[in-house]
Amino acid sequence: MKAVKTLRAELAARGKECMGEPSAIVPVPVGHEGTTRFASALMFERSVVGNPVEFPAVPVGAARVRLQVMATHQRQQMAEAAEVTSNSIDEARRRLQELDIATEWTTGWDSLTRWFFLCAFIPLWPFTSAAHPP
Repeated sequence: MKAVKTLRAELAARGKECMGEPSAIVPVPVGHEGTTRFASALMFERSVVGNPVEFPAVPVGAARVRLQVMATHQRQQMAEAAEVTSNSIDEARRRLQELDIATEWTTGWDSLTRWFFLCAFIPLWPFTSAAHPP
């Protein structure tokens, strides 16, 4: 439980909310599904596993990354995981905004186009980078 409390405190210090009661599963809300997928891919590239949880498991627009803590995790590892998680979420939001991809759902064809783009390309992104050669 010590590692869980450390991770939650480190995330809170970086302005990231943790959902629920302290446990080995630490959900961090992101909101937009595409941002969540992108943040999860960035985290993986930086050696932190944050599983994306999105619709239909949670309501549309309430996506989150789910971190899992083991009793053997050390304080420094929790600080690094919090730093990577926070930076990845912030970077995903910034980069998707630069690409002019909405960070909130809208109605109409525009949202369908974005949804198909995010489903088709974001999951492939980490495997096309230099960090993961074919």
